Amino acid sequence: MSLTHPNTPVSQQDLKDFYNKIKGYLGYPVMPSEDMSEVVSPLPSVPSKYPVLFDESGAERVVGWYKYSNGTKKPVYEKTVNFGAMPNNTAKDVSTGLAISSISKFVKVEGMSDDGNNFRTIPYVFATSVFHGIIVWANTNTGLFEIKISTNVDRSTENAFVTIQYTKTSDTAQ
Repeated sequence: MSLTHPNTPVSQQDLKDFYNKIKGYLGYPVMPSEDMSEVVSPLPSVPSKYPVLFDESGAERVVGWYKYSNGTKKPVYEKTVNFGAMPNNTAKDVSTGLAISSISKFVKVEGMSDDGNNFRTIPYVFATSVFHGIIVWANTNTGLFEIKISTNVDRSTENAFVTIQYTKTSDTAQ
């Protein structure tokens, strides 16, 4: 490949050599496909081989493994719950839709709220206090896990999404 002669044809090997020189600056350490199509794609497009990092639909999906200290592992599932409007200086519960009997362990619970201008993590911790608290709890009346978010100020103009990761009782550790 010649940068001084732009009309010189570029071979697949030229692309691979160039990619290997610049891959550390691209932000993704994935080896390109044989035809190098993702390397020559316009930058704003995200190659389809990248996983969806956030799914507002509420669909359950497998995102990895939970490895136990004895070396066995179980699949980790993830689901994002649309919490809706945050509470006004109180607590609010929203169902996850997950049956208590189906979950063996929660691995991670995290969320974000925003009003279009301000974006806050849940839990939201400030230097002097916690403004938003979050728990997942078993509602034995409904048989489902629920997400509870508490606020100590009015956050009702903010909407929230909460992502939970968990293992299931139906999966056997491998």
